[in-house]
Amino acid sequence: MKGKKLLAGALILSLSAGILGGCTGKEGAENETLKLEMMVCNDGGDNDISNYMIVKKFQEKFNIDLKLTQNSINSHLEKLDLLAAANELPDIISPLPEVQSKNFGSKGALVPVDKYLDIMPDFKNYIEADKVVYTSMLANDGHFYSIPKINLLPEYKWCSIIRSDLVEETGKEMPTTMEELIEVLSAIKEKHPNIVGVVNADKMNFLQAYGVMYNTSREMFYDNMQDKWVYGPTNDGYRELIEDFHEMNQKGILDKEFFTASVEQWEEKVVGETGVFTLYWVNRAGMENEAHKALHPNDTKFNLKLIKPLKTNYYPKQRINKSQEIGTYSAFGVSSKVKDVQRVMKAINYLYTDEGANALQWGEEGVHYTVEDGRKKFMDYVKISYNPNGTESLTATQGINSQHFMRLMKNDGISTLYPGAQEYMQEIKDSGVEEYENNYKIQLTFTEEEEDQIRVITTNLETFVEENTINFIIGTKPMSEYDSFIQNVKASGAEQLEQIYAEAYKRYLDLAKGV
Repeated sequence: MKGKKLLAGALILSLSAGILGGCTGKEGAENETLKLEMMVCNDGGDNDISNYMIVKKFQEKFNIDLKLTQNSINSHLEKLDLLAAANELPDIISPLPEVQSKNFGSKGALVPVDKYLDIMPDFKNYIEADKVVYTSMLANDGHFYSIPKINLLPEYKWCSIIRSDLVEETGKEMPTTMEELIEVLSAIKEKHPNIVGVVNADKMNFLQAYGVMYNTSREMFYDNMQDKWVYGPTNDGYRELIEDFHEMNQKGILDKEFFTASVEQWEEKVVGETGVFTLYWVNRAGMENEAHKALHPNDTKFNLKLIKPLKTNYYPKQRINKSQEIGTYSAFGVSSKVKDVQRVMKAINYLYTDEGANALQWGEEGVHYTVEDGRKKFMDYVKISYNPNGTESLTATQGINSQHFMRLMKNDGISTLYPGAQEYMQEIKDSGVEEYENNYKIQLTFTEEEEDQIRVITTNLETFVEENTINFIIGTKPMSEYDSFIQNVKASGAEQLEQIYAEAYKRYLDLAKGV
């Protein structure tokens, strides 16, 4: 805690010195080359990143000489705080998560993007279209400092996937509730004692994945039923989640490595025919069906099928988790020390135009992609999900189709979804299943004092909750102690967290009135 406060103090002092020294970004003539440094995460690119499409377009359109530096995701996130404290943030950063964006920006380290919307008309059209996201981006000073990625290619995560061939073998219907899932898996277990049943690759994040079904979470979340922020483990949905998983564990249909399995272990169990049910990205059912077919070409029965979200008693609606449409986590940030800030903002706005978006998502027609029946498709040499035998990853060699550079992903190409996924997504839309973006897209903004309080409370509370959750599920702690557990959770800071979030939510609602 002391180190964090010293770091914050260093950040304020260094930024004040920079701002007083006049490093606020003078405008220059576009006939003069502007040199910029951009720090990004590594997408597996080679050492020569001068061929990246964003480098070419910034040079060609705006006479900007863009130098890219790449880091792994972990080192990237670690460097951000240190660079900000030293007043050495590069000119453009991607990604810059929303929490750091608000903190750095309100201390003067980043350009307030909202001041430049008049010269960013394409970006402005997208960002002002969603009042919830716009309000959520605002820092305590009333400005926002994020330049998010707009994804017009919606994708679902934590989809329900089940071995439909084994369900059909029991003569039972596909499950629609968690209770029915337990019944179906128990019937399959009787016929196939070797199965492990429900498998997981998300470790303790399963509390988020399954929590959507129970309208709960492992942490603070926005409860739309009450229109308030709640500490997930204290609501009845969390209790039902634990009770269901405890029952599955007792019946031997919950993987013994459920809380620890890696993605590779998960894959082995799914393809190896012991995993029957899981939650994962919409594409994984098709991917694992193909993987199984490659290993067992004569097995025509094996089938992982996407099914609609399961209902629970606490939240008896079908609700599916949708990936962020406006990606504030993967946002750009622009240093307040950048020179010719207007030219930089115009260059970034270009990425939201049809021309710029096409260049970053697809590249050049005839070189990187072709058009078939009005839909774009990468050339045969390009390695992509529907062409795994391609010889070149454009993301790695040219930064095309990279999450860290694209600011606008359009739905104008041949689907990269596996067989069944496209139909599934359409069925979800047509049947009225509730599409849930994390916390209904609301992101709260906290004061420094509140952030310190949250950090202190959650450090120990999260560990306490997770350890007890596992113990209740595997039976080393009886459910008769659950009420005492909740009392301890509340006394250990959950109620204080809810008060802090209530104040921040009130500020959010006040801000929303003026947006």
